[in-house]
Amino acid sequence: MHKSPRKLERSRGSTLLTTVLVSIVAATIGMVSIQVSLVAGTSELSRLEVNQSKLSMNTGLMKVAATMEHNPLSIYYQVLPDESDRLCYLDADNTTVIEAGSPWPADCGPVWGYNASEYASGVLIKPPSAVSTLLELSAFGRAGEVVVGQREVYSILGPAAPSIYSGTSLDTGNTGFDVNEYNGIIYSYNEATVTDESKFANGSIVAAEKYTSPLTTEACSLRCTFALSSLESDTMLNVRNIYKVPMSPGGVDSSITVLQKIACLDPSPAIVDGHITSLCLRPGGALVDANSNTFLMPAAGAVLVTESDSPGQLSIYSTASTSTGGISPANWTLVGDFLYPSSGVLYSDYTTYVGSCFSKPPDCTNTFSKGLTIVSGSPANRKDVVVGTSLQGPGIGLVASGVVKISILSAESGISINAAILASGRPNEPLLLTTTGQSGLGSSLSITGQLVLARYEVDLSAYTIKTHISSVSSAPFFPGPLLKFIKISAAPLTASQASALAEGTAP
Repeated sequence: MHKSPRKLERSRGSTLLTTVLVSIVAATIGMVSIQVSLVAGTSELSRLEVNQSKLSMNTGLMKVAATMEHNPLSIYYQVLPDESDRLCYLDADNTTVIEAGSPWPADCGPVWGYNASEYASGVLIKPPSAVSTLLELSAFGRAGEVVVGQREVYSILGPAAPSIYSGTSLDTGNTGFDVNEYNGIIYSYNEATVTDESKFANGSIVAAEKYTSPLTTEACSLRCTFALSSLESDTMLNVRNIYKVPMSPGGVDSSITVLQKIACLDPSPAIVDGHITSLCLRPGGALVDANSNTFLMPAAGAVLVTESDSPGQLSIYSTASTSTGGISPANWTLVGDFLYPSSGVLYSDYTTYVGSCFSKPPDCTNTFSKGLTIVSGSPANRKDVVVGTSLQGPGIGLVASGVVKISILSAESGISINAAILASGRPNEPLLLTTTGQSGLGSSLSITGQLVLARYEVDLSAYTIKTHISSVSSAPFFPGPLLKFIKISAAPLTASQASALAEGTAP
């Protein structure tokens, strides 16, 4: 893309294309040939102008798509070199132009716009939102009176998202659950062993970096996959068909660090389009509640996150202790009720309890009305996520830099958790376990969703019945490096759409 150099400037009254930034994350981006429609401003068009317009548009699309494949999260930290200049809204009445190829200032927050009218070509990015898992790339090329346009749509739920990840060896017959139903990709950074193929859904794949058992008629060399219960059940495939760059155990910590940055991207949160731009729970950090009141996060030992009685809102509580004795109401003080964050990610510097029985008695199921990924702590400050009750929702992610604990409410109760779970952990401690000092014998535990563990080590012995269905979760941003974008459609823009895009008057 060719642009003339520009300095940062302030402008007023421009027609803006506003994009609310939110989630990301899963399968290799495959570029396909692009069909375009031609927009003519005159009755006679030169072949040179047509070719130049197509070339400008295609080049921009391919370069941005390639950048996103290499680092899908880069759009949050940089205006991509082949993207149109962004408009940063530091001021309600004025905008600051941040040029292509420049770092995106954290102070600009997760909202930006475009004004692409003076360029010969441009690429605009509309990332997924709290209500949509789709990402859109729109591009135009203009030469003389010829304008062409193209819009490509990507999904963050590609088939290469693993339903189980382990940074160490994984035996599918010894996962800590009594009943397992595998659906998707089971991935081990070390070795993988398959003991019962009947538990795998049609088309499931076991991928390992070193060795996969059982062997088939073809010798399984390093970096192989094993397709189960499908037409290719006896076929060994290169694991790079699943991951070009495999995730390492350290990549789990990397995921947590990235999610933390996304959740805390805007240090001065504000309410935009019915969402809070950020929910970052840090001592003394700025908070904006659902009524637009601004205050500072109090000192606390732990926090509790639940769905509020008001639809579309979260209730956050704090306590001085990290051990809350079964999440009794007496231990917690209400911090406030908050709108869901626009990023889909809530970060907490504290031990974080999720779900409570006292908020909705006698129903001990906490149902989140929107997708939400809850991140607790960082690699430098490891904190746990404690599940206090059954959890349901359209896309829940539980991300612990420490471990994920499940609090047993009583011997008679069963817990059902519909969530993706990621844990980096501490040495010599299971990454998924029941809390100590409570008897849950006779109770049941059911988990539906991804398990991404730096090492596959669980201890759920307090439950007598343990079920896991390893489906891929739709939780926003979870887990970052494992979820990539896969193209689901590409369509030419009409004459009016391409012209509006080039003039900066339509998204």
